[in-house]
Amino acid sequence: MTPHTTWGIKRERNGRYVLYNTTSGDVMDDAQGYGFESYYKEYNYGYNKYHNGGNCNGMPNIDELNTLL
Repeated sequence: MTPHTTWGIKRERNGRYVLYNTTSGDVMDDAQGYGFESYYKEYNYGYNKYHNGGNCNGMPNIDELNTLL
């Protein structure tokens, strides 16, 4: 990851959260394929892992969960 990359958090279709690169849209970390249960767990993990490599864009940038299904 380049030093100026920004990362974000998105909720996937299964309701779990993953870290993604906001520039490329690629998933950076998905907790070994499972995702995190809560936004706060994901944010804390992302901050601890990537705080020297960019900034988080705050609240979930993308929400793929459709609660109407």
